Amino acid sequence: MLARDWTIAVTPALILSLVLLPGFFPLGHAPSLNQASSFYFHSQSSKTVNGVTTNLWANTTQFWPSLTQTQNRSAVKGSPAVWQYYTQPRMSGNVSLSGPVTFGVYLASSAKTGGGTVVVGTLSEVLSTGNPVLIANASLAAVVNTNINLFTITTNPSFMQIQKGGILNFTVTVSVPGVIPANIALYYDSPSDNSFVSATFQSRFGIVSLNSYNQTGLQTAFYSRNSTAQGRQVTLQANGFDTFGLYDIQGINATVYFPSGMIFMQNAVFTMILGNATTYSGLWDLNFSFSTGDQSGTYDTILDMRDNGGSEVTAQLSIVLTASLDVDLETVTNDPVPVPVPGVAVAIFLAGQPVYTGFSNGTGWVNPGAFLSDNRTYVIIALWEGQIVNQTAMYTPVYTTALPLHLSVYETNFAQVFRDGSGNLLSRPPSAFQLSNPNGTITSPDPSGTYLLPAGSFTVSKVIWQNIDVTPLSPTFDPSLGNALLNLQVYDLTVRVVDQNGQGVSGASVALFFEQAPFSSGITGSNGSLVFHQLPIGTYAVEVSQPVRAASSATVAGTSSVQVQVRTTQSASSWAIPTLEWIILAGTILAGLIGYNLVSKKRRTKRIEQRRS
Repeated sequence: MLARDWTIAVTPALILSLVLLPGFFPLGHAPSLNQASSFYFHSQSSKTVNGVTTNLWANTTQFWPSLTQTQNRSAVKGSPAVWQYYTQPRMSGNVSLSGPVTFGVYLASSAKTGGGTVVVGTLSEVLSTGNPVLIANASLAAVVNTNINLFTITTNPSFMQIQKGGILNFTVTVSVPGVIPANIALYYDSPSDNSFVSATFQSRFGIVSLNSYNQTGLQTAFYSRNSTAQGRQVTLQANGFDTFGLYDIQGINATVYFPSGMIFMQNAVFTMILGNATTYSGLWDLNFSFSTGDQSGTYDTILDMRDNGGSEVTAQLSIVLTASLDVDLETVTNDPVPVPVPGVAVAIFLAGQPVYTGFSNGTGWVNPGAFLSDNRTYVIIALWEGQIVNQTAMYTPVYTTALPLHLSVYETNFAQVFRDGSGNLLSRPPSAFQLSNPNGTITSPDPSGTYLLPAGSFTVSKVIWQNIDVTPLSPTFDPSLGNALLNLQVYDLTVRVVDQNGQGVSGASVALFFEQAPFSSGITGSNGSLVFHQLPIGTYAVEVSQPVRAASSATVAGTSSVQVQVRTTQSASSWAIPTLEWIILAGTILAGLIGYNLVSKKRRTKRIEQRRS
C-alpha cells in the first residue's frame, strides 16, 4: 500500500488517528454542493473487480435478507480481526471526497475484550490498475462486549478526488490485548444492526438538463390546446448523472402545476430510456398530454431526483400552453364616431420580434387575419403614410375577436374647418389653400374635401377666398385636439347712409368696389344700414348712387362699419325751405309741365284750323 503522511488527534475517550492523502487532481475552489452517501456492507456472490476477488461488498442499496448476516473473525494479541469490504460497481466518474467520513460498525465478541482494545477504520481506494491508495484511517479505544454495540469512528478529511474506474476499500480492524482468542462478529444486512460507512462528496449526482419535446421530437416549451391530440402530447426528458452509477438513483418524479397554482399532475414517475446500473449518466422520459379544456398559461414543472440515501436534487421547467386565436384587426380613426382608415401597415411583435404583418383594405380590415396565442403578450404597431399612428399598450388576446385599432388619425372636413372672422361657416369654401404637414411636406388639398390626418401640427397658408388671400392670423391646428376651426380674415362690413342731419336714409343703393372692380351691392334698410357679410380683408370703395351720389371708403380688417353721409331733402317740418337739389328737381319738373302745356295748346289750335278749312 502506498505510504502517505498521517495525523493523530487525541480526545477524551477517543484516540483518533487520521491519514489524509492530497487529491490526485486538487480542486481550486470550494465545493458547490455537498452530498452525503452511505455504503452498506453486503455479502454477495464472489466476483473480481480491479484485481480484488471477494464476496464482501458495499454499495448504497439497502436490502435485507431474511436472516441477519455476520462475519466472524478471531482476534488475539498480535493478531487482530480484520474485515475488508469493497464498493461496487466501479466509480463511473471522477468525484471529490469532501468529508466527513464515518465508520459505523456493529460488533459483538464471544468474550469481553477488555481495556486496550482498539477499533480502526481505514478508507482506501483501489485504482482501476489494481493499485491500492490509502486515503484516511482513524482509531477508537473501546471494549467489545458480548452484546452488540455500535462503534462510530468519524473524521473530516480535506478534498480528495476519487478516480473514475476506482473502487473504495473499507477495512475494519479490531486489536485486542488478551492472549486468549476472542471470536468477534461484525453484523450487517440487518434493519437494526447494519454496518456502514458514510462519506460526503461534492456534486456526486445531479440533473444536467430538463427539456420538453413535442410528438415530432422537436424541443419546445410551447403547446397549443386547440391543436390535434398528437399536437398536445408532451415528453419531458431529464438528463442526470451519478458518480456511483445509476443504480444509486432511486427515482425521478415530476409535479406539474396549473397556471393557477393548483396541481395538474403529482409525483409522475419518469422511465429510464438510456443508461444502466453502472453508467455515469442516463436519460429519463415522462409522457403526458394536455386536453383542449386545460387552462392556457405557464405550467411550472418541478423535477425531483433522489438517490438511495434519500438525498435530493431538483430542477424546474416551464411549459406554455396556448390557444391560437383568430384576431381580426380593424384600423379606424380616433374620432368620436370612428371611420375606417385604409392603407395601414400593421405589425405585431412578441418579445421584440415581429410575428405578423398585414395591410388594411378600403374598409379598414387588415389582411390577412392574425392568429395569436391567448396567453402571450404582444405589441401592435400601425404605420400610415410613413408615420407610426398607433402603438398599443401590451395586448393579450383572450378569445377570438375583432380588435379595432384606434389610430391617432382623425377625419377632417375642410369645408367645416374654414370659418369667417366671427366663426361662422363661409357661404362657399375657399378656392385653394396650401397645407404644411407634420412630416415637412406641403400639399394642396381640396378646400371642400374631407381627409384623414394624423395627429400633429398642421399649418395652412395661401388660403384664397374670392381671389384674395385670407390666411388666418392663427394658421396652425392639430386634428387630435378636436374639431379644427380656422377663422379666416373674412369679416362683415356695415354701411349706414345718413342725411346731413345724421338720419338714416332707407332705400339707398350702395355698391362696394375692390381695386376698382364691382364687388357687391345692396339697398339700405329702414334705419339706413346695410350689412355686407363675409368680405375678404382689404380696403373697399363705398358708393351711394340713390337717392343721390356719394362716396366713401372702408378698410375691412375685422368686423367693421362705415357711415356715408348724403345731402337729401329737409324733413317734413321744413319743407317750405327747399334745398338746392329740390329746387333743381322742382325746376326740372315745372319746366317739363310748361313745355307740355305749350305743345298741347299749339297742337289743339292746329287741329281747329284744319277743321275750319
